[in-house]
Amino acid sequence: PLFLLDSWLVVHNCFKANIQWKVPGMPAPVENIILRYVKSKAEWWTNVAYANREKIRRGQTVDKTAVKKNLGRLTRLWLKAEQERQQSYLKDGPYVSPDEAIAMYKTMVHWLEARRFAPIPFP
Repeated sequence: PLFLLDSWLVVHNCFKANIQWKVPGMPAPVENIILRYVKSKAEWWTNVAYANREKIRRGQTVDKTAVKKNLGRLTRLWLKAEQERQQSYLKDGPYVSPDEAIAMYKTMVHWLEARRFAPIPFP
């Protein structure tokens, strides 16, 4: 049906924008079909982006519009990865304990004092 096609396009756009997609009340089998489709399309989309990047890197002839589109794709992929990295940091917490942070701070202070560091006066 037509609503499925619309859902596929919306879900794929949500994937590209790294936005969570969920429709309340949608039957689980229909949602699974849509998610399976989007997963395969996302893999294709990602593979095409990296394949085009490889063509550009090797110096093959590539249209200017394809280069611009590919830059946008790679930027979206990088932003997705960066958001995932930041979310995992928020979930897992800081990787430096307070005691380690204090030790690093003291080491830096001693290092600066040993070199007779003087702050630069600003007006």
